[in-house]
Amino acid sequence: MSQQTFDACVVNSQTGSVVKREPCNDQYEAAAKCRTMQKEVNPEQYHTEVRKGLSTYAI
Repeated sequence: MSQQTFDACVVNSQTGSVVKREPCNDQYEAAAKCRTMQKEVNPEQYHTEVRKGLSTYAI
């Protein structure tokens, strides 16, 4: 069984690689976490975005 998850990510603006990723329960929680993380990063080097993830749970 799998469940769709959303991740709040800090992304290097030049390379597109994820520097920090925090899993969230839904897109609204991820968006709120992105707004909080955006205040903590250098906007010239990094930006935040919500990415879809896939968590797999064994039953």
